[in-house]
Amino acid sequence: MNPSNFAANPNNISTAFGLKGFTGVKGVEAAGNFAAMAFHGVTDAPTVDVEIVGIGTVSNLSYGSSSAAPVTFASGVARRINVNVGSSTVASFDLSPTQARDQVGAIIFASGFVNPPNDRSDLAFGLYIVYPTGEVEPLALASGINRGPIGEVRVSTWPTMAGSWTVAVSAGAASKLPYRLVSTTGQVLEEGTWEVPGAGSWVYTVPADAYSAGVYLLQVGESTYRLLK
Repeated sequence: MNPSNFAANPNNISTAFGLKGFTGVKGVEAAGNFAAMAFHGVTDAPTVDVEIVGIGTVSNLSYGSSSAAPVTFASGVARRINVNVGSSTVASFDLSPTQARDQVGAIIFASGFVNPPNDRSDLAFGLYIVYPTGEVEPLALASGINRGPIGEVRVSTWPTMAGSWTVAVSAGAASKLPYRLVSTTGQVLEEGTWEVPGAGSWVYTVPADAYSAGVYLLQVGESTYRLLK
């Protein structure tokens, strides 16, 4: 809503709020197939190539743009997806077999920031998939994003007896750790930033009492965890 609060796009593309339309998304595919459109939604990222290893590459995808046509491949098979700038891989993500749903066409999009410290220490970018039903799921980060001073992060997937999910953090230095609790439909339920005082182990909590039974997604830094209530 206010691009001046964030780092500019390196290709000088406006990062002002907008709505994007997609053509070619059918939603329903032939038996045995899964198809996905790719969308570049990382404001501070340059033009990238999205490589679905063993299948093909969506080339020269700039911020705010999508692939010209869906990429179709066999459903129910795990796929590695690399985000490349030139000959270098910025990050790799894993599309799980259950995410490559049979007879489904979906959108795989990138959201977040390449350099969070330049953007109010917000979330590092990730890849997410949105299905025709409106469900949104994160793809698992395989490698490539620098975690900086934050080391291991361990999250309790079920609430504790005190009615909270706990997040244990190992840090090598003082830092800020943004978090966001969202529903599986993408609704932001709670967000903020934890202050990590310095090197050591620290525990933070996310209250669960206000939420009904179900599945939630907790984004901590550049990683996303599935929570149950």
